[in-house]
Amino acid sequence: METVLRGDYSGQETEELLKIENQSELVVFFGKINRTRKPGIPVPNIDFDHKTLVVWLGGKTTSSNTELQVGILSEKTVYLKKTKSKKKLNTTAILSPFVIYSIPKTTKNIKLQ
Repeated sequence: METVLRGDYSGQETEELLKIENQSELVVFFGKINRTRKPGIPVPNIDFDHKTLVVWLGGKTTSSNTELQVGILSEKTVYLKKTKSKKKLNTTAILSPFVIYSIPKTTKNIKLQ
């Protein structure tokens, strides 16, 4: 898994994991991220013929130091596990962090362990 982009404000109040498989889904996602940003974060160009994006939305929190790693692989599902980064990134501000990861193209379901 390769980190494409991370940020501290997604606007998402609950934790969620998204799988993005094409450019139009990515544009819709960035529309939500950028709705309160001027200027907005540019939408990255991704080769969706070879890549799938996994987006972790952390919900409301005071910490943005969560990382995802591939856990268990099964025939139909890729399970990701959350880990804490070694960096101390805790704050008193309310954040809604997000991280976008790139993985090789897959048709498997993606879930958190």
